Amino acid sequence: MTPLNQTKDSILLDEFNDFFFDSKTMVQEANDILSEEVRTGRMISGEYTSDVWAFICDTRHTMVTVSFQEVSEPLSFFEKDNELFVSVIKCWIATLIPKYSIEM
Repeated sequence: MTPLNQTKDSILLDEFNDFFFDSKTMVQEANDILSEEVRTGRMISGEYTSDVWAFICDTRHTMVTVSFQEVSEPLSFFEKDNELFVSVIKCWIATLIPKYSIEM
């Protein structure tokens, strides 16, 4: 049994049997969260498909950026799966945004 089973649009982690990453659902959820961040003025640049997201830090009123190019470079040895891994990371970060303050 491998720790990572992959289908075209999903990842099932055997170690976490209850966890199933459905990319279409999660990308939609991430887009909804980012749209809300744009609407409230906290996200000042970028969208889900962008390599860089920029936000205003709630407490310090400074810009905080997330560069997915920096994330994808170390994953480049996964040639085929690089985009999927970056998508998982984007979804993960997007779902954390409403729960935590964006800090530097």
